[in-house]
Amino acid sequence: LEESKDYRAVMRTARNIAGIVTVAAIGNDGAPAGRHLAPAALDFVVAVGAVDHRDEIYVGSAWGPGFDGQGPVPQYKPDLVAPGVAITSAKPANPQGKLAQRMTGTSQATPLVTGAAALLIGRDPSLRADPDRLVAKLLSLTYSSQLLPHYGVPERFGVGRLDLGNI
Repeated sequence: LEESKDYRAVMRTARNIAGIVTVAAIGNDGAPAGRHLAPAALDFVVAVGAVDHRDEIYVGSAWGPGFDGQGPVPQYKPDLVAPGVAITSAKPANPQGKLAQRMTGTSQATPLVTGAAALLIGRDPSLRADPDRLVAKLLSLTYSSQLLPHYGVPERFGVGRLDLGNI
């Protein structure tokens, strides 16, 4: 995660000055721990993993310790998970000429979390200027990972699965 030092400086400045919260896909390199990607591995970035329609962790959903710019921290990533398996997604340049197809990965789950953050800001515009409060509210829109199948590794779910019914 050496390259993440550059990411960290830019995104930390954006967060501190403009209140910008970064939401990033954790990556699709799955188990074992530690194959997650920057910027999602950074301690203040909202890292998103993926689950399927049964709320089982997507086997490729990466996870591992957070990174604070100096080294690993005790906080594990992802911060939360969202549906990311067999998601209908726009991808116009495919061999069949279809305008949409089903795709799988943490990049499919991340827009759901970003959209939830936008909905929260729409409901309470003061969250735009308070990134810590926005992230706390976003993470509260989950249900516990203790209820979810996790292949014996609860850290793979963060605080739980995004539940838009809580908005």
